[in-house]
Amino acid sequence: MENNKRKKISKLLVVVVLLVGLICILLPCIPKKPLNEDPMKTILLSVGCSLLATGISTYVLKQDGTQDDILDTLTEIKSSVNDLLHPEYASNILKEIGINTEYYKRHIKALSFPNSIKPSETESIVKNNLEKFKIEERHAIGHLQPTTVEYFYDLIGGTCDTNTARIFALYLSSFWASNSPFKDIIAYVDFDFVVALKSGSPILGYEFAKLIGKPFLLHEVTARFKDNQDDMRTWFNCSEVPEKGTTALIVDDSITGGAMVSEAIDHLRKYGYIVHTCFVVFEPQIKNARERLKNKGVQLVSIIKTHT
Repeated sequence: MENNKRKKISKLLVVVVLLVGLICILLPCIPKKPLNEDPMKTILLSVGCSLLATGISTYVLKQDGTQDDILDTLTEIKSSVNDLLHPEYASNILKEIGINTEYYKRHIKALSFPNSIKPSETESIVKNNLEKFKIEERHAIGHLQPTTVEYFYDLIGGTCDTNTARIFALYLSSFWASNSPFKDIIAYVDFDFVVALKSGSPILGYEFAKLIGKPFLLHEVTARFKDNQDDMRTWFNCSEVPEKGTTALIVDDSITGGAMVSEAIDHLRKYGYIVHTCFVVFEPQIKNARERLKNKGVQLVSIIKTHT
């Protein structure tokens, strides 16, 4: 009886050693830094391989271990490894040891977005380049309820230049890549196509969609069809109609009151699409656009805030 108890404890210890070794090998696979730039990953790999080798050799070379003992242990190891490789089980294990799995999932998705700017420099670079299109004159801005401002950033006009549109599209992509791992900054990171407003900055939206390899849709100012408004192309220009249930990301240069964006949101939802986020370069602090979109269940994400 005592001998059987010792064998069970021995098996359990071996399984634990093997699992710890496997975790040490898997952890360096989480992308954060390349292996050659992170000594800790090399250490974890070495420790993991050593533990695996130790666990296996301990049981295989055990003098009083029979062939049945070895087969039983290997079966237990296989079962434990299968559990570990199950996404939910593995996620729980990583959470228990302090690994933020949601962060790394978001980080992996962010890798597909071109990023050429250090996160700490994004706001200052965007602000400096935006100054090139500053009009130092009083103007009333806003489509439905104009508000007078002392100066105005004409980024719509600026992005009529292809190079400028591409540069600011890269700024958008870089900001998204750097911040999408953080849920408090960008709540929803998944989307299937980009929507720009014809009354907004369509060239910027197009260049952003092209840069990240997503389909592009253009929202109309007025209904194109007067007879059949069940067709989503009444309000949207597109080369292919997106599948219902897919998710849109609205992109513009800026937002003031949010009336036009709200209309685009309503039209997207009318035709069966999901929209969680409106993404802009700058956000003038002169109206309640952020609150207005929040009331519609849409987050406003902006690189910088102006007119504070």
